[in-house]
Amino acid sequence: MVQKLNSSIIDKNEFQKLVHKNASTLFENKNECLLLLDKYISRKFKRKFSWGIFFLYLRSMSKADLDITDWNLATQVELFIISTDILDDIMDKDSDLLAYTHSEMQTCKEIIYVTLNNLGYKLRKNELNVLEINLMLSLSYQFLDLFNTIDIYGLETDYFSIGTNKSVYLGNAIVQLAWEEGKLEITEFSKFFALSNQINNDIENIVSKKASDLVQHKATLPIIKAFHAADTDELNILNDFFSDNNNCSLEKVRQIIINSGAIEYSR
Repeated sequence: MVQKLNSSIIDKNEFQKLVHKNASTLFENKNECLLLLDKYISRKFKRKFSWGIFFLYLRSMSKADLDITDWNLATQVELFIISTDILDDIMDKDSDLLAYTHSEMQTCKEIIYVTLNNLGYKLRKNELNVLEINLMLSLSYQFLDLFNTIDIYGLETDYFSIGTNKSVYLGNAIVQLAWEEGKLEITEFSKFFALSNQINNDIENIVSKKASDLVQHKATLPIIKAFHAADTDELNILNDFFSDNNNCSLEKVRQIIINSGAIEYSR
């Protein structure tokens, strides 16, 4: 008999323990993978948002009682999303959890392969098809976003058509799995939830002193808006920085963006 669980009570600490347990099972005898995952799992659950718990809440909307099968599937969702977080950090080179070695890149590839394969194994054929299509589109936009750098002519429409679609399709994949709909179209909920998450991440990146988006000249919404709001002197400073003339500091540019009202506008 499948164990039923109270869908109204989703304990974050208990879910974290289950994620750790399933990670240990998946990566038994693969110490490098498990060590890297453990660091990210611990960091992830110190923050407020968990894709796995989000998955459980969405599923509970259409299912009166969540069972252990749902919880295990949610842990696989969590582990796969964490693997994409690791990949994103490797590409952005902005995490203190990584040393950015070739070995870590290989470890990340193995984590993605194992977690995605394990997640796919638990899905029905139509669910797997929806997952694969959404993930392929997400990865395509992730690649395009690498070349989506800022310039004086940057438009918000470019941000919403390129910069956020990687998050929209990834979010849509998880929402479709949770609702067990198996549809290919993007739901309105998936679109706007993913957009809000991406914008919030871009805001946090500027507010943090690392500001890796500035270092990499990414065309994020706060940076685009700062260009549009800048006066002549500020625009000269921004152009100087983003053209790699290195005549102004990262902190000075960060403060121009913060003081421009771009953060409040993006929120």
